[in-house]
Amino acid sequence: VEESAKESGKYGSDRLLTRKRIMAAFNFASRQATVDPKRIAAIGYCFGGMVVLELARAAAPIKA
Repeated sequence: VEESAKESGKYGSDRLLTRKRIMAAFNFASRQATVDPKRIAAIGYCFGGMVVLELARAAAPIKA
């Protein structure tokens, strides 16, 4: 729990780092053969919700 809190705190206090990481994940996912890049959505709760907000703030072309 302590290690997880430290890691999530790192992203919570550095939103630019969070945006860079989530955009890298988004770009990787959108290039997969089984993914339609025009139909990507994002969902998150708690830490994931913060990450999804940063994905939206980064102007990622998500649909929902």
